[in-house]
Amino acid sequence: MKSKSLLAIPKKFENIDFHFLSSNHESTLKGTVLLRNSNMILDLTDPVEGKTYLIIGESYGHYFKGANSSRNAPMKAEAKWSDLNGIYVGLWVEDGYDYYFSFRLPFGKNKRSIKNAAP
Repeated sequence: MKSKSLLAIPKKFENIDFHFLSSNHESTLKGTVLLRNSNMILDLTDPVEGKTYLIIGESYGHYFKGANSSRNAPMKAEAKWSDLNGIYVGLWVEDGYDYYFSFRLPFGKNKRSIKNAAP
């Protein structure tokens, strides 16, 4: 069941570190997170490989899920992630490979969960 509203007023977080980990690969990419209505949008660029990702994650209660919709998408990428006490952790599937990924959003002095963030 989709969640009806995440935040009434959109919020944008830039220069967020996205950490990726697989059995033979570890990397960090910079990106932007936009919170809008019931969506969490992840916008990342891999400067080394020139890949761009635009994942529009829809809220399904306790998790988000979306697929790459970037015009310059070199391959299919899908992601599913959840808030684990202020750290977002999930699974990223790209070109048949699974990666765990994580990121954290800054919410002022107290790093609060998105569920508790004031609009």
